[in-house]
Amino acid sequence: MGISKQAAVNMNVIDNVLGNDGIIQTNGKIVTENVTIDTNTNAMSIGPIEIDDNVTITVNGNFTVV
Repeated sequence: MGISKQAAVNMNVIDNVLGNDGIIQTNGKIVTENVTIDTNTNAMSIGPIEIDDNVTITVNGNFTVV
């Protein structure tokens, strides 16, 4: 039993639209480890975000939460 042609088309569309290389980008919402944004680096997260206890975000460059 394989997948239907329509299901294969739907999965291909999802792969092209949603995800790291897709038109719609996704990201997690909880920072769980220390992070440093280096000088001359731009970083962005789509919020809201939550930062775990005892976790630090060090921003030497630029960081925007949208």
